[in-house]
Amino acid sequence: MNYDAFGNRLRNCRLSNGCTLQDLADATHYSPKHIGNIERGRARPSMDLLVQLSNYLCTTPNYLLQDSLTPCTDDTPVSYSSELLIVFQQYLENQQCALKHITEYYNSIQE
Repeated sequence: MNYDAFGNRLRNCRLSNGCTLQDLADATHYSPKHIGNIERGRARPSMDLLVQLSNYLCTTPNYLLQDSLTPCTDDTPVSYSSELLIVFQQYLENQQCALKHITEYYNSIQE
């Protein structure tokens, strides 16, 4: 497992979503220090935390783990149509998540 690459991907995803370590800590109930250590490759996230981080950051565990995943090496042909469908579904999920964050922000300034 490439924990440094995972941490870099997590940090980049967090920053691109405009989140702080404290935001992730509040959402996951882990300390900012622990999440910072994960981002630096010094700590390993549990499966539970991986899912929580993915959900909060509107991404997938596959995206965060992609540097540690190895492609199939057998002779099974790759189904590009299914891969495109997965990418399209992830795009739609990210758009829904972005709309959710915009709506939450809009609601918070209306109060």
